[in-house]
Amino acid sequence: MLLAIGGVFLQVQQQRADAPVVNIAGRQRMLSQRIARLALLTVQGDANAARDLQAAAELFDQSLQGLWKGNVEMGLPPAPESMASQLGHIHDLWQQVYQDVQVVLGAADDGKQIQATSTRIGGQSEALLMTAQEAVTALANADAGGATIDLAGRQRMLSQRMAKLALQISHGESGVTAQLTDAVQSF
Repeated sequence: MLLAIGGVFLQVQQQRADAPVVNIAGRQRMLSQRIARLALLTVQGDANAARDLQAAAELFDQSLQGLWKGNVEMGLPPAPESMASQLGHIHDLWQQVYQDVQVVLGAADDGKQIQATSTRIGGQSEALLMTAQEAVTALANADAGGATIDLAGRQRMLSQRMAKLALQISHGESGVTAQLTDAVQSF
């Protein structure tokens, strides 16, 4: 009996430890879409969007480092060896997006360059989203309570994705219309 109670206690403790990991990994999906949306708004001259873009990029970067290497303040242990490759791939994709975010933030006076860069961020955000989704799925599958946290995070991401895709369409990127329809239906 005591052994069973001890086993249940350990399982509950593990779920509590895993919840921040799944939540922050899920937030990365949402941030990938928010960053693209804010880049598009920054191109339109929205100063608040530029400030929010910088903050979102910093949060994504800090969270990615925490998921990979661990971060005590965020309640994140270092990633297990099985996730290192996936997180390394996300890191590589993120470096491309981060460089483009810096161009958008620093090139407000060069309309053509900033427009092309924000369009590229929109495309890169898709690859970043898909890779982050794979990582979240793997983490959620390892945690019995992770499915609920994953669903909440997915809804967060979809709200940002719909806004980003609508902005892309308003910028003349009609090729993403089907993606917007899918996002709305998924929500």
